[in-house]
Amino acid sequence: MFKKIMYLMSIFMISLTTASAEPPTTKVRNAMCIQPSGEFPFYWEYDGKLTVLLGGSVEDNLFQIQNLEDELDLLSASGGNYIRNTLSSRDEGNVWFFKQNTDGKYDLEQFNDVYYERLERMLELTYARGIIVQYEMWDRFDYARDVWERNPFRPVNNINYSVAESGLKNNYPDHPGTNANPFFRTIPKRDNNTLILKYQQKHMDRV
Repeated sequence: MFKKIMYLMSIFMISLTTASAEPPTTKVRNAMCIQPSGEFPFYWEYDGKLTVLLGGSVEDNLFQIQNLEDELDLLSASGGNYIRNTLSSRDEGNVWFFKQNTDGKYDLEQFNDVYYERLERMLELTYARGIIVQYEMWDRFDYARDVWERNPFRPVNNINYSVAESGLKNNYPDHPGTNANPFFRTIPKRDNNTLILKYQQKHMDRV
């Protein structure tokens, strides 16, 4: 159970930055973050208080929606204090994290700043309302079927590698639940795909 709680704790993140304040020390930052309660380890603790996480939202990737502030105000007014935020780009009007060239292909060496500006705005707005954010870095629905056909990591969609170089196919027609895409097995103890892992880490570091 302890390992499960520690895993859950690891997926919760809170925006701690301000426009003028210096970054908090590790000790202060850890005290500010949500964590299992020392006295009641089956409950969360935030800012020294027992906390129950309550949330709900119109989309799972709220940072990409147009009426974000209204949605967060509604959540806060309803007593909510938590959102699940996938870093997904599968819906109409969403943007991807890498820069798209005029020819339609992506350059995985360059970021799309609009994507990260949306994410930063969401963190600022949630922090101001005391809303805790859960990150999900990779949404498997972005890496299969029709959404994969638009994904920058798809070999034919970028200028950085081919199918042979990357070990990724241009089509994964099966349900995302099959996890057929080796995109999720790039770490050294699995496929050790250093090429794709490099770009995954690039995105994660920026986030």
